[in-house]
Amino acid sequence: VHADNTMGLYFNAEEKLFVVAIAGTNINSPFGWFVEDFQVHDMVKWDTITGKKDSGSIAKGTSIGLEVLLNMTESDHKTTMIDALKEFISENDIEEGTEVAVSGHSLGGALSPVMALYLNDTKSKWDSAGNTIVGAYPTAGPTPGNKKFTTYYEKQIKSGKMKYNGVRNSLDIVPHA
Repeated sequence: VHADNTMGLYFNAEEKLFVVAIAGTNINSPFGWFVEDFQVHDMVKWDTITGKKDSGSIAKGTSIGLEVLLNMTESDHKTTMIDALKEFISENDIEEGTEVAVSGHSLGGALSPVMALYLNDTKSKWDSAGNTIVGAYPTAGPTPGNKKFTTYYEKQIKSGKMKYNGVRNSLDIVPHA
């Protein structure tokens, strides 16, 4: 009777920009609150998700949310967001430097940087020419992983493989969670 997770993929050729928009917690969703938002004490190793060694761990609720998003399909019940992205890139002349910007607020603010890192870590599977750069633009999201995950994430940014621009209000309760 209500959406637990929602996500959209959009493209603007003039701006050389894909946007992956991830929604925050639906206030009416027990799954969003009790599974994705509150399951933060158990951790899941990032290398079990992407195969990248020495990459730390993310909260179990975040891993569940990521899995939901990765398995979400279009109305044809076959095409995932990554399938659509791969197909569009392979069928169109995507300029080098085109950005795939992943954004979200609150729960989406935890899931968007994780989705961005997932896209970065698996880029060879959906952008074989390597013409894109992945960026994360979370707002008011809790920290999705442990210190080792943060260190791994920061290495991707410092190496120029990814962009990151997170925004938070120091008075907002969600980032303090």
